[in-house]
Amino acid sequence: MPEETPRYTPRHMAAPQAKHFSLRNEKEDTGEHTYESRHMAVEPVSPYTRPVNPQPWQTGTEDWPKDLMEEDEAKGSVAKSLLEWALVIACAVGVALLVRTFVVEPFTIPSESMLETIQVGDRVLGEKLSYLTRNPERGDIVTFIDPEDPQTTLIKRVIATPGQTVDFQNGQVVIDGEALEESYATGQSWPLSSNSSTLSEPITYPYTLDVDEYWVMGDNRENSLDSRYFGPINREDVSSRAWLKFWPFTELGVLS
Repeated sequence: MPEETPRYTPRHMAAPQAKHFSLRNEKEDTGEHTYESRHMAVEPVSPYTRPVNPQPWQTGTEDWPKDLMEEDEAKGSVAKSLLEWALVIACAVGVALLVRTFVVEPFTIPSESMLETIQVGDRVLGEKLSYLTRNPERGDIVTFIDPEDPQTTLIKRVIATPGQTVDFQNGQVVIDGEALEESYATGQSWPLSSNSSTLSEPITYPYTLDVDEYWVMGDNRENSLDSRYFGPINREDVSSRAWLKFWPFTELGVLS
């Protein structure tokens, strides 16, 4: 039997051969399938690289370089600390001013008018709370506005209160006809020969105080310009009661 000659089949009529065009990889051990596509492949990005953004102003802080973020955080921390310190200092100054205005105020003694009770250079605290509820009393050491210079504060002792009559006899202060026993006073008490220019007329004795007037004198009676010189002071001019001597420390104590 003659050998069969294979029939010629045109190329365009040839049946396609069975080929696997699927990009499927079969895993024999697990049976799982993984599909890949070249146009979907993604190259891994190194954690040590950062994409360059041509418009950094359109990015959030998460896209900033770490060193710049740390620098901004450091600047913010410094600014925050400075602001906090400024607030603390402002509060401290405010509290100090409030305390000085309404509670206590320190004074330095520049003259000898209060010897021997207070020495030159001593420092005392004037407290202001007492006179919120009561008026000055005889024997109180007070600070007040100088009648001749409103910018100056003086310190003297209250000798007579509103309505009382002041006089001098035999080197002693006489209040309402009774001589005072003044263990704190140095020297004798006499009227002064001169008067302040703020007075409309010289002081004459006996002198009766008005309803809001106080007679004040220095403990050093022979070296003190006081009510004998500038007249009585008004209640509204009294700023504090000298309460405590705090310098020098060796003489720390309450004034009396």
